[in-house]
Amino acid sequence: MLGVDDAEPFVPGPTAALPPATDRTFWLAVVGLVLGPVMLVVAVLGRDGVSPWWAWLGIGLMVVGFGALVTRLPRERDDGDDGARL
Repeated sequence: MLGVDDAEPFVPGPTAALPPATDRTFWLAVVGLVLGPVMLVVAVLGRDGVSPWWAWLGIGLMVVGFGALVTRLPRERDDGDDGARL
């Protein structure tokens, strides 16, 4: 390809660590956004033998997980910050 320099390969920087176990908001978001859809799939696939409360609980977990992610957003921005994170 034109303009591609193969002399210097891309070397990614260090990855960020997961938040500690004491960060309850993060883990609430993870549990809600993972367990909610799983419960919905169980409610749909096991339609005859599963209570409809599973579906409502799954939807509730997804809403709570999304809300937990929104509360983790930074409240203030620096001047000139366009919001992009790379």
